[in-house]
Amino acid sequence: MLELVMLLSALSTGALRIGVEISKRAERTHPPSCLRGSHPHMAGFGTAGAAKKGEDVAAKSTKAPLSPKIQWDHFKKHRKAGIDATTVFARIAGTEAWFEVGDVSAAPPGAVAGAVQVQKRLILEHAVRVHPQLLPKARELEAGYAVGSTTQPLQKVEPIDAAEAGFEGRADASGRYGKSQAEILEREASSLQAASKPAGGKGKGGFPGGGTGPAARKGPAGAGRGD
Repeated sequence: MLELVMLLSALSTGALRIGVEISKRAERTHPPSCLRGSHPHMAGFGTAGAAKKGEDVAAKSTKAPLSPKIQWDHFKKHRKAGIDATTVFARIAGTEAWFEVGDVSAAPPGAVAGAVQVQKRLILEHAVRVHPQLLPKARELEAGYAVGSTTQPLQKVEPIDAAEAGFEGRADASGRYGKSQAEILEREASSLQAASKPAGGKGKGGFPGGGTGPAARKGPAGAGRGD
């Protein structure tokens, strides 16, 4: 009986050793599933991170267009607070005649140039409403702003925050900026009177290709306003 017990014990010990050895060999040959999946999981995480970073960059580079109404509200608020308004203009690139478009404001310490920069699209879009003759060259327009009695072409500068800038356009037929019909008619009458003057005569500057018209400044930056 004792011999049988000893035999069974020896067999159990041998079987246990064989099992342990087989398990070790299996681990060396086939790593655990958690290790096998570590690299794919890490790769997936990296891809998701790169995709999210790309989305963030795209979101920053694609800013929502400014609202004319909101920027006008800012302008009126600035004016009530005593902040100065600066007249802004547009012209066809390569020409000398500037056409008055409206006014901008910049809450201190914001710079006027920064206010023009951040609202450039609004200014140039409104330019063709006020001066329809600019429409065929709408994609070639550039903005400028008054500096004393001269017009300074806008050079690319750091824009200020849109919340610190304001814009009010001149009256146009759509009444976008709430001007009365009487003001529009008066403006049109002034246009006809100015257009009737001969080219080279005294007036408020010339249209491209000769002729004269309202709210235009003649000459490059540094030239004075027409008489």
